[in-house]
Amino acid sequence: MKVGISYAVDLSEIPEEVVKLIKEVQWDLAEKLDELSNNVSSGDFVSAFKNIKNMRHNLQRTDTRLEDCNTIISGYLTVLKRISDEAEAEEERKASLGLGVRGSHPGALRDHLAEDK
Repeated sequence: MKVGISYAVDLSEIPEEVVKLIKEVQWDLAEKLDELSNNVSSGDFVSAFKNIKNMRHNLQRTDTRLEDCNTIISGYLTVLKRISDEAEAEEERKASLGLGVRGSHPGALRDHLAEDK
């Protein structure tokens, strides 16, 4: 039975955590397939059977881990988009108030200056 676990890390640590998860299930499929071919070619069907069973187990573990990584990256991208959208909205808000733009004045002061002319 598979169960989910969760833990918190800083947003900046997400890429490093995903790399760790990937490395935990890293194995050389090409090498294992060559070994399997050699088992079958040499008639060592007992080893071939064991290797196929082991490879299928590793593929399942890898698939599960990749799904975990996919979920994490999806969430990471969602957070980055939200941060970007919030920053953009803040910039738009500041621009509409005339803040942060050289030579401009806040709305009430701008209106007052216009009346003086």
